[in-house]
Amino acid sequence: MKTDCHGSPGEQCFLIRRALTLRGLTRRRTNVRLCCRYVCVFGAVCSLLLCAPSVVRARCGDFNDDGHVDHIDFAAFFDCLTGPGGEPISPDCFPADFDSDNDVDLYDWRTFQSAFGTDSGILDCDARWVEGFHLPGMDRLVEAFIVFDDGGGPALYAGGSFSLAGATAAQSIAKWDGTSWSPLGSGFGPYSPYSDPPLVSTMAVFDDGTGPALYVGGMFQKAGGLPANNIARWDGSRWSALGQGTNGHVQALAVFDDGSGPALYAGGGFDAVGGAAANSIAKWDGNTWSPVGGGVESGVSALAVFDDGTGPALYAGGNFTLAGGVEAHKVAKWDGSSWSALGSGMNREVAALTVFDDGGGPALYAAGYFTMADDAEANYIARWDGSSWSPVGGGTEGYFGVFALTVFDDGSGPALYAAGSFTSAGGAVVNGIAKWDGVSWSPLGSGIDAGFSGWPWVRALIAFDDGSGPGLYVGGMFATAGEVRARNIARWNGVTWSSLEGIPGAGIYGSVDAFTVYDDGNGPGLYAGGGFGKVGETAANNIARLDGSAWSALGDGTNGRVRSLAVFDDGSGTALYAGGEFTVASDLSAARIARWDGDAWSPLGSGIGNGKVWAMTAFDDGTGPGLYVGGEFTIAGDGPANHIARWDSSSWSPVGDGVDESGMVLALAVFDDGSGPALYAGGQFVSAGGVTAANIAKWDGTNWSPLASGVGGSVYTLAVFDDGTGPALYVGGFFQSAGGVLADDIAKWDGTSWSALRSGVNPAVEALAGFDDGSGPTLFVGDDFTHAGSTVALSIARWDGCSWWPVGRGMDQLGAVKALAVFDDGSGPALYAGGSFTSAGGVPSLGVARWYRPVSPCPESP
Repeated sequence: MKTDCHGSPGEQCFLIRRALTLRGLTRRRTNVRLCCRYVCVFGAVCSLLLCAPSVVRARCGDFNDDGHVDHIDFAAFFDCLTGPGGEPISPDCFPADFDSDNDVDLYDWRTFQSAFGTDSGILDCDARWVEGFHLPGMDRLVEAFIVFDDGGGPALYAGGSFSLAGATAAQSIAKWDGTSWSPLGSGFGPYSPYSDPPLVSTMAVFDDGTGPALYVGGMFQKAGGLPANNIARWDGSRWSALGQGTNGHVQALAVFDDGSGPALYAGGGFDAVGGAAANSIAKWDGNTWSPVGGGVESGVSALAVFDDGTGPALYAGGNFTLAGGVEAHKVAKWDGSSWSALGSGMNREVAALTVFDDGGGPALYAAGYFTMADDAEANYIARWDGSSWSPVGGGTEGYFGVFALTVFDDGSGPALYAAGSFTSAGGAVVNGIAKWDGVSWSPLGSGIDAGFSGWPWVRALIAFDDGSGPGLYVGGMFATAGEVRARNIARWNGVTWSSLEGIPGAGIYGSVDAFTVYDDGNGPGLYAGGGFGKVGETAANNIARLDGSAWSALGDGTNGRVRSLAVFDDGSGTALYAGGEFTVASDLSAARIARWDGDAWSPLGSGIGNGKVWAMTAFDDGTGPGLYVGGEFTIAGDGPANHIARWDSSSWSPVGDGVDESGMVLALAVFDDGSGPALYAGGQFVSAGGVTAANIAKWDGTNWSPLASGVGGSVYTLAVFDDGTGPALYVGGFFQSAGGVLADDIAKWDGTSWSALRSGVNPAVEALAGFDDGSGPTLFVGDDFTHAGSTVALSIARWDGCSWWPVGRGMDQLGAVKALAVFDDGSGPALYAGGSFTSAGGVPSLGVARWYRPVSPCPESP
C-alpha cells in the first residue's frame, strides 16, 4: 500500500501505520516504531517515512556485512556521526544514515540503538544479495605470480585486473594456499578518477631491514584503502605506500645489490618517482627513491639479475633505444654504476627476462614481440650468453609473441617454459605455452584455449608446490587448459592440467541480456539469454535454464547472441521463444528467432530476414493470440515488416505499417490504460503507422497512436507496475523528457499523461521489473548508473512510488544490469538480476545475482 507523498505529518503517520498493519509488520522492530514516532513528532516528509520498513532493511547498521550489529559496527557508526546539518556523508557511512538525509544525527543514533546487540535475526528478516553465482578461477586477467611466506607458510600470490578469485571477492590480488583463495585486505583501488580498474603487473619479495615483505607494482591509486601510487608493500597483514610512489605504470620489480646493499628496483612507464625525476626505472632502498643512472627513455617491461662472468648485474628489457644515454635497443645492462648495450639488441619490445642453464652454463633468455636479435632471425625468444644473442630452437609463431618465462622441473629435469600468444614453437603445435629442454620445444598437452577471445593469452608463469607436489601455474586470459575448464588460471603437473576449483559456482561467463520464467513440463525454470558460452560448470551457448540449483543447456544453444526471451502458446502448447542475432539454433537454421518446446528447437517459418530481434511479447489484438517481435529488421518471413511483426503460429504479418524505415523497436509491453489492453512499442523512431510518435507508440489491433508528444530520446525497456495508485506503464531508456516533462531516463505513463520519477537516473535505464521483497511492491531499475535521484545506487535501484532507494550496495563499479526477473525456485520469490558484473552487494556474483528475502518469520521486537 502506498503512502500519500503530500499529506500532513499526522496523516503520513496514520497511513504508514495502516500500511504496516496490513503487512503484519507493526511489531516488526523497535526502530519501525521509532521511525513512525519521529515522523509524527517532527513532521518528516514521505521519503523519511519510508524508512519503516525500507530503510531499516537497506541501511540496517551492519557496516561489515557479517550478519550482526555489534561493537565493530558501533565504532563505525560513531566515526560517521555528523550531527544535524553536518557535512554530506561518504558512501562508507550509508549504513548509518537510516533516514537518508545525508547526515548521521541523533535520529540515526536512536534507530541504531534499537538494532545494536541483536546478534541474530535482524538480517534474517531482510532482503539481501545471496551467494552462489560465481565461477572458479579469476573473472578477469591474471598478469603476475609470486611465492611468498607471510609467516603462515609459502603461498602463491596472483595479481591482475580481476575482482573475483573463485568465490572470494579479491580486488586485483589474491593468495592461494593450495585449497582456497583469500584476499589481501581490500586489495587495490581504481587507477584513475574515471574508475579504470586497478591492475597488478608485477610482484617481488624484498627485505628492507624490517623483514621480508611482498612488494606489488601496477596501475592503481590505493592499496588497502590508503593512497599508494602504482607500488605498495604488504607485510602479511596490512598495506603501506613507498613514499609518493610513481606517476605511471610499474611493470617490473627485481631485487639487486649494486654493492651498497640489496635494493628494490622498479621499472615501467613513468618519469617521476617519489616526486623526483626518474626515467622508467628507479631504486628503493627501504626509505627513499633514487634514479638509476639516467634511466631509459621509453619504458621498462622486464627486469632480471644475471652474472655473465663479470659479476651480477641488473638487466632491463622494454621498448627503449637509449639507456643512460647509451644506444641500447630494447635491452640493457646496469652494473651498479653505468649502462651498457647487449650487442645490437632487438627490433621490438622485450617483455620478459629470466636465467636458465640448458646444460651449457647459465644464460639470459629474453622474450617479447621481437623477430630479430643481433640482426639475426629470432622469433619472439632469444638467448644471451654474455657476448652474443642466438635463437632458441626456431622460436615461436602465431599471433603476438611471448610474454612470460620461467624455469620448472616436471621430474625430468629443469626446463625453460615460455608462454604468451602463439600457436607453435620450433614447428610443434603448442597453443600458448611450450617447454624448451635445451634441445627442442614440446607442448604441454593441448595447451591453452582462449575461448571467445580468439587466441591464447598467457601473461604469467611460476613454479609452486601447494603440498601436493611441484606444479607450474599459468595465468592470463583463457577458458581452458588442455581439456580442463580453467578460467584464467591453471596448474600443470608435468603430465596433466587441472583448474584451481575452489568452490563450484553458478555464475555466467559472459553477459546476460534477457530473462524469463517458463515451465517446460519439469517445473518452472529461469531462462537466461545473452552472449556467453558457459553457465556454472555447464557449456551453454547464449541461452540456459536455471532450476534453482543447477544450470542446463538448451540443446546446443544458438550460434549468436540472444537479445530477447518470451513465452507464448501458438495453439500447440506453451513454448519458449528466443530472439537475437543468431542464424542457427542447435543444428537447425533459425533466422534470428526460434522456438524451444522443452526438448528441441524449431524455426518460425523463414524467420526474420534481416537485422536483429530486440524485443518480444504475446498479445491478442482481438483476432487471437500472436507473438509480436520488434527489432531492426524490415523483413519477416517473406514479406515486408518495418521493425515490428506478428507470428500467429503459422505465418508472419506486418503490424500496420510498423515504424519509420530508419527506426527500430527495442521494447514491447502490453498495458491496459482503461480502454482495453493494447500493445506498446518503444525504441528509436519518429513515426508509427505514418503517425508522428516520438520513440513510443500504442497499437490497439487496428491503428497506431502516439502517447502525447512521446519521449525525447531512445526507449530501451517497458514494464507495467502499480505503485498503489493503479497500474501504469513505466518507460526506461536514454532520454531527458517525456511528454514535455523533464524526466531523466525513466518516466511513468498513466494512460493520459506523463510524470517523472523525481530526478530519475543517469545515464540510462535498460531493465525494469516489479517485485515485493517484503517491504511492499517496488519497481526495480537496472543499467550502469551510479545514482537514482540523489541516492547512490550502483547499477540497480528501486522506486517505491515516492522515493528512490539503493538495493543493498548494488553491483561492482564497472557493472551493468541488463535484465531483471522474478523467479521462485521453491524457496520463495526472488529478484534475479543479469548483466555484466562480478559482484552484487559485495557478494561474488558473476553475470547473475539474486536479491532475496528469507520466508522465515521475523523475530519480535523486544
